[in-house]
Amino acid sequence: MSGLVAQAQPDPDLTAPIAVIVVCAVLIVVTLVVQRVRARRRNRPATPEDLHRWQESGGRLLDPWIDGVQGELRALRSAPFPDTVPPFEDPAGFEEAVADCPDRPLAQRIADLRSAAGAMLATARAGDPNRPDVAAAEARFAQAKEQAGTHLRDAFSAQGTAGTGAGEL
Repeated sequence: MSGLVAQAQPDPDLTAPIAVIVVCAVLIVVTLVVQRVRARRRNRPATPEDLHRWQESGGRLLDPWIDGVQGELRALRSAPFPDTVPPFEDPAGFEEAVADCPDRPLAQRIADLRSAAGAMLATARAGDPNRPDVAAAEARFAQAKEQAGTHLRDAFSAQGTAGTGAGEL
């Protein structure tokens, strides 16, 4: 029996492979937890504080964007040659601000508003900006603007913070 014991190899050191497996398992668990937290955060309605922070950072660009869209329409309607009116360009950082909106339903309403604005301006640029179809597109834009403004006001008033100036479009 002693010859058999002499031929046996010593047990290999498994410390390194076990450490690698443990580190991988920890990384997988952390990744899953982070994804779940982000998914919950994405699907929850934004608090008035979240919306206020967003308005103070990038969300403040929404009002100048709306003013610019409406200004281009007014310029198209009043210009003797509408094709000389330069197209309105989004303010710098506006795309990121919309993407950073913490309230998904509001972000969707803003996307609808942008779509309505694009359709309105495209219709106005395509010919006489005083045509009835431009007026109809302008009405759709106004409706989308009102829906976004109502959603924003409702989000602020839900927590009793109405009247703070927040929630205006």
